[in-house]
Amino acid sequence: MKQYSMPYSFIFTDEELTDLWSYYRRISQIIRCVEERHNIAITDMEAHAGAHFRARALLAEAQRRESLRGNALMPGLEQLPPTCNTRRLPPKDAAAVLSFLSNRPPPNFAAMIRIGFYTLTVNLSGNLPDISIFTDHDFVDFRLACYGSTLLEGRFYALNGTVLISDISSLVGSFMAGNADSNLCDFTIESYFGDTATDYTSQQFTVLFCDREVGFSDPGDWLKENFLTLTPVRRLAPDSFINVSWYTTEKEGIAFRVYATFLNDKGVRDTYFYVLSGNGMIAHINGILTEYITMAEIREKIVATGRTGSLTLLSVTVRCGNRSASFFVDPALADIEPFYYLNCFGVPEHLSLQRVTTEKVKADRSIASLGKSSQFYDVQTSKSYEVESAPLTSGECLQVEQMLTSPSVRLPFGEYNPIYEMDFDALLPVLITDFTSELSDTDEKPNSVKFTWRYAGNGLKVRAPQTPGIFNDKFQPPFS
Repeated sequence: MKQYSMPYSFIFTDEELTDLWSYYRRISQIIRCVEERHNIAITDMEAHAGAHFRARALLAEAQRRESLRGNALMPGLEQLPPTCNTRRLPPKDAAAVLSFLSNRPPPNFAAMIRIGFYTLTVNLSGNLPDISIFTDHDFVDFRLACYGSTLLEGRFYALNGTVLISDISSLVGSFMAGNADSNLCDFTIESYFGDTATDYTSQQFTVLFCDREVGFSDPGDWLKENFLTLTPVRRLAPDSFINVSWYTTEKEGIAFRVYATFLNDKGVRDTYFYVLSGNGMIAHINGILTEYITMAEIREKIVATGRTGSLTLLSVTVRCGNRSASFFVDPALADIEPFYYLNCFGVPEHLSLQRVTTEKVKADRSIASLGKSSQFYDVQTSKSYEVESAPLTSGECLQVEQMLTSPSVRLPFGEYNPIYEMDFDALLPVLITDFTSELSDTDEKPNSVKFTWRYAGNGLKVRAPQTPGIFNDKFQPPFS
């Protein structure tokens, strides 16, 4: 700040000093208006602080002159020589302005808190930058909140007029992870000085959860052309379902179209297209939309047209605007219990993984002996499942990577959970405790993974066999 102390200010006349102060103050006010209008912080020292601190230096000079008024070292206004090309004030007016400047308290613009945090319409949590706060104060109070929940709050001391809040990306990501209903949130930054919250300033920004660092700074174009998934091409079981989510902007068309390819009852390849929802409709706000559709529903719609009596689905492609995702129906995946997980965008996905599973039961227990007898105590039993997958496609490799590192992985369990359950919260959470994943980008060796999982609950679980309904008919005992 000392580069703006203006040690040469004594050479200006009083009226020139007041004019300079007025001009510098006006420049500072204009810059602050631009900052507030565009919600940015202009950090260039000359543009942002130069006019601001030079106005303060001129104020200090005015105060010094007022203290010397009448002193032999300080000439009177009427004794000062005229200057060329300068608008002069009458001596009495200049003296009055100078006296006003020297006696007034520091102006409002002498205290400043500005948040330097560049944000877009929607920001990915994995790409959030650090927060810079520019201030004249020795410290600022800072708060980062989301819907009433405080993520970070405290007092931070400035260094060279700057407070730096680092690594909020991991903080925001941890707050949003693991909840399919909170993958799009609005956050608020608040900064102020002291207990009375003077110089209060705030900024809001919208975050879309993404636990990966992607290769683009502005996700807007990518979100207009892609569903919230990294695997837009997948294999599905014949009786499975499709669920896709996407980020939509205000006034964007939301018509959701389904394109099916199938073999009819004559073995001839055919196609069918229909609009599932949103025909002719637009979105009214920025947000996330989700659609679910079952393979059985698609088959029923095709049969209802009368084009075929029976069919075999081959593939299904869904589209919304420029977004597209394709799903290929593989009979080899039938009746395989899928793993359900939240992908890198916090959207539920499922993976029918062909695999070999080995159950392992472990018991940790201590033995207590008394005389001639002994017994167990402090018994802790656990069951884990070691899985080795069959060869994977390239798309499944990316799915497996997200599943192994997902904050929430689930499996169906019990009579009320079908293997193709569309309610993610109704599934039972599991923990992937260990995994070995070595995925190659060549075709020489099929990719596969090994991992170990267990249920999150500590109790041992077993799938009890069920009878196939042998007593459906009335029992007639024979008599001889």
